[in-house]
Amino acid sequence: MTAAAATLGGGEAVTADDPYRALASIYDEWQDRYGPFWRLVLPRLLRTLDRHPLPDVPPAVVDLGCGTGSLLLALHRRRPPWRLTGVDASAAMLAQAARKRRADQVRWVHASFQSPWFAGEGGACYAAALSFFDAVNHAVPPGALAGLLTTTAAALAPGGLFVFDVNNRDGFEAWWRLRRPYQGPGWTMIMDARFDAASGLAQGSAVVERRGERALTEVTERCFTDDEVAAALAAAGFTVEAREPWRPLPDDVPGKTWCVARRRPA
Repeated sequence: MTAAAATLGGGEAVTADDPYRALASIYDEWQDRYGPFWRLVLPRLLRTLDRHPLPDVPPAVVDLGCGTGSLLLALHRRRPPWRLTGVDASAAMLAQAARKRRADQVRWVHASFQSPWFAGEGGACYAAALSFFDAVNHAVPPGALAGLLTTTAAALAPGGLFVFDVNNRDGFEAWWRLRRPYQGPGWTMIMDARFDAASGLAQGSAVVERRGERALTEVTERCFTDDEVAAALAAAGFTVEAREPWRPLPDDVPGKTWCVARRRPA
């Protein structure tokens, strides 16, 4: 992830160590008010997991870039025997997750999912890894995508699945050229997104005002082609089982690509 954050005036400083701190405080209210993404992911994810068998029963599943944990907690309600782990680089996002009902049923890990976050667990112990809401597009620096996929493969048991989405070019063209205001009880947010087609880089900012604090979060994402993703998956030891454009909403553009890859046996 390439990100930076700074306080624009008053209140607690928002540091580059946790650039999502300002957004975390309103994230679930924002999602609930304007349409939770996890609700769009969950039914498709469950169908995917039914169609692509997992190597362990009950399996261990990890969500990479889990945010405030809504998807994992919904998955727990539908698959209670499964052992679930959420990994996120934002301590503030994980703090929101830990406050939710049944949060003690999930193991929360504060780490970048591009790092060996599973060190000490013995490795190769997860039946499936998940990553949604274009978290994979945050692998911006050269080699970051390869590193992310290699780390993910090392965490998976042979035959384990990696199910994820990426924003494709249609999505960046449609969703990352907008300036949009949001508001809820006691807070406002203005999102500004820019996409440079020549470089394939998208930059987004969110100005959050809440309880007298005004803070800026900035994030950079990279647009990957299908061929780039397929080549990186193959190099990391995955076989692609499914890949298709996805419309999160029926009247939306097919701006995401839904991918299912399986770690090849050693």
